[in-house]
Amino acid sequence: MWILVIVALGAAVMGLIPASIADRKGRSFGAWWLYGFAFYVIAVIHVLLAEDLTRRPCPWCAESIRPEARICPHCGRDVEAAVVPANSADSFEVQQLRAALEVLADTDGDVARATALH
Repeated sequence: MWILVIVALGAAVMGLIPASIADRKGRSFGAWWLYGFAFYVIAVIHVLLAEDLTRRPCPWCAESIRPEARICPHCGRDVEAAVVPANSADSFEVQQLRAALEVLADTDGDVARATALH
């Protein structure tokens, strides 16, 4: 019985490795932790080969750069900054709150009060 508990705890801790790598690559921490918990070796290989969603290639040298970069740190050439939507950094809860405020503004007719809370 204790061996199963120790193995489960070890797998839970080892699942943090692919989850943290995936999180840095812009992917879901929880989903990758579960994947790493169940299939550690496969998950580690998969996450190491997965594309980094937080970076984009430079159009001149093809090195990985941040989306908001205007000058490539590798080749030094000017690049166009990627368009990042204004609400992309908002959490799901903030987006839900904004949607609820818009509904309130429509039903109450008090647009000024709802927009002041944004």
